[in-house]
Amino acid sequence: MYKHDTDMTRHERMQLLNMDYDWKRELINPVEREHGATPLSEDISFSKKHLYAETRPWKSREEFIRIRGLFDAWRLNKRGVLKTMADWKLWQEYLQTDAISKKGVRRGSDGLIDQLKRTFLQAYSNAEWGLPGKDYEGIATYLSSHGYAVNVTDVKNSKRRKGLLLLHGYPRSDDVMKFIQVVLNRYPRFKYEMMLETDT
Repeated sequence: MYKHDTDMTRHERMQLLNMDYDWKRELINPVEREHGATPLSEDISFSKKHLYAETRPWKSREEFIRIRGLFDAWRLNKRGVLKTMADWKLWQEYLQTDAISKKGVRRGSDGLIDQLKRTFLQAYSNAEWGLPGKDYEGIATYLSSHGYAVNVTDVKNSKRRKGLLLLHGYPRSDDVMKFIQVVLNRYPRFKYEMMLETDT
Protein backbone atom coordinates (compact mmCIF):
# COMPACT_ATOMS: atom_id res chain seq x y z
CA MET A 1 0.00 0.00 0.00
CA TYR A 2 2.86 2.37 0.82
CA LYS A 3 4.88 1.52 -2.27
CA HIS A 4 2.02 2.00 -4.77
CA ASP A 5 0.12 4.70 -2.86
CA THR A 6 -3.05 2.62 -2.78
CA ASP A 7 -5.82 2.27 -0.28
CA MET A 8 -7.53 -0.82 1.07
CA THR A 9 -10.23 -2.08 -1.28
CA ARG A 10 -12.90 -4.73 -0.98
CA HIS A 11 -12.34 -7.90 -2.99
CA GLU A 12 -15.12 -10.50 -2.89
CA ARG A 13 -14.86 -14.04 -4.18
CA MET A 14 -16.75 -17.31 -3.92
CA GLN A 15 -15.02 -19.92 -1.77
CA LEU A 16 -16.07 -23.57 -1.82
CA LEU A 17 -16.50 -25.14 1.58
CA ASN A 18 -14.84 -28.56 1.78
CA MET A 19 -17.02 -30.83 3.91
CA ASP A 20 -15.13 -34.04 3.06
CA TYR A 21 -14.02 -36.33 5.83
CA ASP A 22 -10.41 -35.63 6.90
CA TRP A 23 -9.50 -39.33 7.41
CA LYS A 24 -7.77 -38.76 10.74
CA ARG A 25 -9.43 -42.03 11.77
CA GLU A 26 -10.38 -45.04 9.67
CA LEU A 27 -14.06 -45.33 8.72
CA ILE A 28 -15.67 -48.72 9.46
CA ASN A 29 -19.15 -50.27 9.56
CA PRO A 30 -20.86 -47.76 7.25
CA VAL A 31 -24.66 -47.52 7.25
CA GLU A 32 -27.17 -45.29 5.53
CA ARG A 33 -29.70 -43.47 7.72
CA GLU A 34 -32.51 -41.05 7.09
CA HIS A 35 -31.32 -37.54 7.80
CA GLY A 36 -34.35 -35.55 8.99
CA ALA A 37 -35.17 -31.86 8.96
CA THR A 38 -32.64 -29.65 10.69
CA PRO A 39 -33.40 -27.15 13.49
CA LEU A 40 -32.99 -24.40 10.88
CA SER A 41 -35.66 -25.88 8.67
CA GLU A 42 -38.61 -28.04 9.59
CA ASP A 43 -39.33 -28.63 5.92
CA ILE A 44 -39.43 -32.43 5.60
CA SER A 45 -38.57 -32.15 1.90
CA PHE A 46 -34.95 -31.67 2.99
CA SER A 47 -34.89 -35.17 4.50
CA LYS A 48 -32.37 -37.41 2.74
CA LYS A 49 -30.45 -40.57 3.40
CA HIS A 50 -26.87 -40.02 4.46
CA LEU A 51 -23.83 -42.17 5.16
CA TYR A 52 -22.83 -42.75 8.78
CA ALA A 53 -19.87 -44.79 10.03
CA GLU A 54 -17.89 -45.73 13.11
CA THR A 55 -14.18 -44.96 13.30
CA ARG A 56 -11.04 -46.52 14.70
CA PRO A 57 -7.39 -45.43 14.91
CA TRP A 58 -5.14 -46.15 11.97
CA LYS A 59 -2.63 -48.97 12.33
CA SER A 60 0.14 -46.69 11.10
CA ARG A 61 0.88 -43.18 9.94
CA GLU A 62 1.81 -44.54 6.51
CA GLU A 63 -1.62 -46.15 6.09
CA PHE A 64 -3.31 -42.83 6.91
CA ILE A 65 -1.18 -40.97 4.36
CA ARG A 66 -1.85 -43.61 1.67
CA ILE A 67 -5.64 -43.61 2.14
CA ARG A 68 -5.83 -39.83 2.43
CA GLY A 69 -3.88 -39.50 -0.83
CA LEU A 70 -6.11 -42.03 -2.58
CA PHE A 71 -9.24 -40.26 -1.36
CA ASP A 72 -7.97 -36.91 -2.66
CA ALA A 73 -7.24 -38.53 -6.05
CA TRP A 74 -10.69 -40.17 -6.14
CA ARG A 75 -12.40 -36.93 -5.12
CA LEU A 76 -10.59 -34.85 -7.75
CA ASN A 77 -10.29 -37.32 -10.65
CA LYS A 78 -13.58 -39.19 -10.25
CA ARG A 79 -15.57 -36.37 -8.59
CA GLY A 80 -16.07 -38.73 -5.69
CA VAL A 81 -18.02 -37.79 -2.59
CA LEU A 82 -19.10 -39.90 0.40
CA LYS A 83 -22.79 -39.25 1.04
CA THR A 84 -24.59 -42.55 0.42
CA MET A 85 -23.89 -46.29 0.47
CA ALA A 86 -23.68 -46.14 -3.33
CA ASP A 87 -20.83 -43.64 -2.92
CA TRP A 88 -19.19 -45.91 -0.35
CA LYS A 89 -19.34 -48.79 -2.85
CA LEU A 90 -17.61 -46.65 -5.50
CA TRP A 91 -14.94 -45.62 -2.98
CA GLN A 92 -14.31 -49.23 -1.97
CA GLU A 93 -14.01 -50.21 -5.63
CA TYR A 94 -11.48 -47.42 -6.15
CA LEU A 95 -9.43 -48.80 -3.27
CA GLN A 96 -9.58 -52.27 -4.83
CA THR A 97 -8.46 -50.96 -8.23
CA ASP A 98 -5.46 -49.36 -6.53
CA ALA A 99 -4.50 -52.64 -4.86
CA ILE A 100 -4.88 -54.52 -8.14
CA SER A 101 -2.91 -51.93 -10.11
CA LYS A 102 -0.02 -52.39 -7.65
CA LYS A 103 -0.08 -56.07 -8.64
CA GLY A 104 0.46 -55.20 -12.31
CA VAL A 105 -3.02 -54.73 -13.81
CA ARG A 106 -3.37 -51.05 -14.66
CA ARG A 107 -6.52 -49.07 -14.05
CA GLY A 108 -8.90 -48.18 -16.87
CA SER A 109 -11.86 -45.89 -17.38
CA ASP A 110 -14.27 -48.59 -16.16
CA GLY A 111 -12.34 -49.19 -12.94
CA LEU A 112 -12.49 -52.68 -11.51
CA ILE A 113 -14.31 -54.22 -14.49
CA ASP A 114 -11.62 -52.91 -16.86
CA GLN A 115 -8.97 -54.64 -14.78
CA LEU A 116 -11.08 -57.79 -14.59
CA LYS A 117 -11.44 -57.84 -18.39
CA ARG A 118 -7.67 -57.45 -18.83
CA THR A 119 -6.95 -60.36 -16.51
CA PHE A 120 -9.58 -62.53 -18.19
CA LEU A 121 -8.29 -61.72 -21.69
CA GLN A 122 -4.75 -62.54 -20.63
CA ALA A 123 -5.95 -65.91 -19.36
CA TYR A 124 -8.05 -66.46 -22.49
CA SER A 125 -5.35 -65.60 -25.03
CA ASN A 126 -2.87 -67.87 -23.23
CA ALA A 127 -5.34 -70.76 -22.92
CA GLU A 128 -5.23 -70.71 -19.11
CA TRP A 129 -7.90 -71.55 -16.53
CA GLY A 130 -9.82 -73.91 -18.81
CA LEU A 131 -10.22 -71.33 -21.60
CA PRO A 132 -9.63 -72.25 -25.26
CA GLY A 133 -7.27 -69.45 -26.29
CA LYS A 134 -8.57 -69.29 -29.87
CA ASP A 135 -11.20 -67.35 -31.82
CA TYR A 136 -10.20 -63.85 -30.79
CA GLU A 137 -12.96 -62.30 -32.86
CA GLY A 138 -15.55 -64.61 -31.32
CA ILE A 139 -14.72 -63.72 -27.71
CA ALA A 140 -14.50 -60.00 -28.53
CA THR A 141 -17.94 -60.07 -30.19
CA TYR A 142 -19.46 -62.15 -27.40
CA LEU A 143 -18.26 -59.93 -24.56
CA SER A 144 -19.19 -56.74 -26.42
CA SER A 145 -22.70 -58.06 -27.05
CA HIS A 146 -23.07 -58.47 -23.28
CA GLY A 147 -21.98 -54.91 -22.46
CA TYR A 148 -18.23 -55.46 -22.00
CA ALA A 149 -16.55 -53.53 -24.81
CA VAL A 150 -13.71 -55.62 -26.26
CA ASN A 151 -12.15 -55.68 -29.71
CA VAL A 152 -9.78 -58.14 -31.39
CA THR A 153 -6.80 -55.85 -30.76
CA ASP A 154 -7.51 -55.99 -27.01
CA VAL A 155 -7.31 -59.79 -27.13
CA LYS A 156 -4.10 -59.74 -29.18
CA ASN A 157 -2.50 -57.23 -26.82
CA SER A 158 -3.39 -59.40 -23.83
CA LYS A 159 -1.37 -62.22 -25.40
CA ARG A 160 1.67 -59.94 -25.42
CA ARG A 161 1.15 -58.65 -21.89
CA LYS A 162 4.17 -59.21 -19.69
CA GLY A 163 3.91 -60.50 -16.18
CA LEU A 164 2.17 -63.41 -14.52
CA LEU A 165 -1.57 -63.79 -14.39
CA LEU A 166 -3.06 -62.18 -11.31
CA LEU A 167 -4.35 -64.97 -9.08
CA HIS A 168 -7.14 -64.48 -6.54
CA GLY A 169 -7.13 -60.71 -7.01
CA TYR A 170 -10.80 -59.81 -7.35
CA PRO A 171 -13.58 -59.46 -4.77
CA ARG A 172 -16.80 -61.46 -5.00
CA SER A 173 -18.82 -58.32 -5.75
CA ASP A 174 -22.03 -58.31 -7.78
CA ASP A 175 -20.33 -56.73 -10.81
CA VAL A 176 -17.47 -59.22 -10.77
CA MET A 177 -19.79 -62.21 -10.41
CA LYS A 178 -22.01 -60.91 -13.21
CA PHE A 179 -19.02 -60.81 -15.58
CA ILE A 180 -17.95 -64.29 -14.52
CA GLN A 181 -21.45 -65.64 -15.14
CA VAL A 182 -21.40 -64.20 -18.67
CA VAL A 183 -18.12 -66.03 -19.33
CA LEU A 184 -19.38 -69.26 -17.76
CA ASN A 185 -22.41 -69.24 -20.05
CA ARG A 186 -20.03 -69.58 -22.99
CA TYR A 187 -17.19 -71.51 -21.35
CA PRO A 188 -18.57 -73.79 -18.59
CA ARG A 189 -15.07 -75.17 -17.89
CA PHE A 190 -13.73 -71.74 -17.00
CA LYS A 191 -11.89 -72.02 -13.66
CA TYR A 192 -13.25 -68.71 -12.40
CA GLU A 193 -12.12 -69.38 -8.82
CA MET A 194 -8.62 -68.46 -9.97
CA MET A 195 -9.77 -64.85 -10.35
CA LEU A 196 -11.52 -64.49 -7.00
CA GLU A 197 -10.14 -63.64 -3.61
CA THR A 198 -9.98 -66.66 -1.36
CA ASP A 199 -12.14 -66.68 1.75
CA THR A 200 -10.25 -65.78 4.90
